Formats: sequence, structure tokens, C-alpha cells
Amino acid sequence: RAPPRGRRAPRLDALAKTATTAASVEAVAANARDAVDAAEAKAVKAQAEASGARAAAAAAAARADALEAKLEEVLAAVQQTGARSAQAAQDIGKALQPVAASVAALQKRVEAVEKRPRP
Repeated sequence: RAPPRGRRAPRLDALAKTATTAASVEAVAANARDAVDAAEAKAVKAQAEASGARAAAAAAAARADALEAKLEEVLAAVQQTGARSAQAAQDIGKALQPVAASVAALQKRVEAVEKRPRP
């Protein structure tokens, strides 16, 4: 028996709904696949950036270690120079003691000569 005019058969309606639902599911699945692909691409990019950041941090740490070692070397040199300067000052002081004694003796002689009566 033929369906009445203007009306589809219930089976055709069910098939149409199933086809529409399948198309919607496929569209949602395609969108989900695209989203997963985009997320994976972002993850790969983030991993590459993190790897670059780790390499940069390691290089910066190595430079900091080298600078610290150089600073320690300079500090040791400054301390050595200070110690040498102090020793040199002591040596100069010791060397000047006899000169100071001679100057003091000469000063006393000059004063003695000045105190003598003049003719």
C-alpha cells in the first residue's frame, strides 16, 4: 500500500534521522580529531621550547659557574696583592728605622750646635 500523499513513510523518516545523526557524529569526530591534532602540535612545540629553555638554562649556569670561578681567582689575587703590600710596608718600615734614628741623631747635633754660644 502506498503512503498517503505529502507524508513520508515512517521508515524513510527513521533513515533520514539516522543519516543526519551519523553525519553529525562524523562532523563532531572530525572536529575532535582536528582538536587533538592541534593539541599534539602545541605539545610538540611546547616540548621544543622547553628543551631550548633547558639548554639555555644549562648554558647560563655554566657561564655563572665560570664567572664565579674567575671572581674567586681575582679575589685570591687581590688578597695576595694585599698581603704583599702589607709585607712591603713592613719591610719599608724596618728599612727606615735606621734612617729615622740617623735623622734623630743629626737633629740633636744640630740643636746642640745651635745652642752653643757664637763668638
